[in-house]
Formats: sequence, C-alpha cells, structure tokens
Amino acid sequence: MSEQRKPQEQLPIYDAHEPSEASQRISAIFDEMESKQLDNLNDAGKSLIERIATFLGVLFGLSILSSNFPPPYLKGNTPVKVLLIAALVGYLLAIGTALWATQVRYYHRYTYNATRSQAELTAMIRRKVGWLRAANILFALGTVVLAALLIVIVWKV
Repeated sequence: MSEQRKPQEQLPIYDAHEPSEASQRISAIFDEMESKQLDNLNDAGKSLIERIATFLGVLFGLSILSSNFPPPYLKGNTPVKVLLIAALVGYLLAIGTALWATQVRYYHRYTYNATRSQAELTAMIRRKVGWLRAANILFALGTVVLAALLIVIVWKV
C-alpha cells in the first residue's frame, strides 16, 4: 500500500536584511506615537474644549452681552436669530461630545490575557477617536454658522 502524499506548501523565503538607520528611526517614532496615543487624544479633547469655550464667549458677546438686550441686529431679524441658535447648538453639542470623549472611565485590565488587554486598548482608542471626530465636525459646523452669522450682521449694518 502506497500512500499518496500531497506536497507541502512552502512559505516563500524573503531576502532578509538589517533595517536601515532611517527605517529604525521611523519605527521608533511610530512606537513612541503609539505609546502616547491615549494621552494625545485626551490633550486634543481638552484643546478642543478650550477652543469651543472661546468661540462660545464670542457668540455670547455678539448676542447677549450688549448694553441693550436684545441688540438691534436681533430685533425682527429671523435669519440672524436662526444662525445664532444654530451656532449655539453646534458649539454646545461639540463641547458635550468632547467632554464625553475625555470623560474618565473605568477600563478592564486583563493581567493574564494580552489579547483581551489589546482589544480593550483598541476599543478605548476607537471610542475616543470617534467622539473627538464628531466633536471636531460639530465645532467646524458651529464655526461656519458663526461666520455666516457675522457676515449677515455686517451685511445688514
């Protein structure tokens, strides 16, 4: 009895060589970026919150903090009112989203399971990136609406 043997698939052999100094530097840069990714995301969220707070100050200055309330450009001017409310809503949603992204949370640490720890870290990063992207988009939309509001106000004056 002869057994038919299937030829084993062989993995391709690549010509290996030592990485160059430039590729080692690039690899070190990416390693450092990866190790600081959560800190960078938290810092980005805090910076975004600061920017939103600044723009909210401008928005409140335009709408509420004048010597006679409501300011003349708001009286009977529906487009300005709509733009003002839209910008305010955009900024408030953006600041809420950024706060949610930087909110302190409890995360599971799997001491003896590196795969689950890696999955937890990946989920943390994805969550922060997703919420911060949404906050940036809302901030950008609020800023565009604020710019339109300023244009309408200047155009009418």
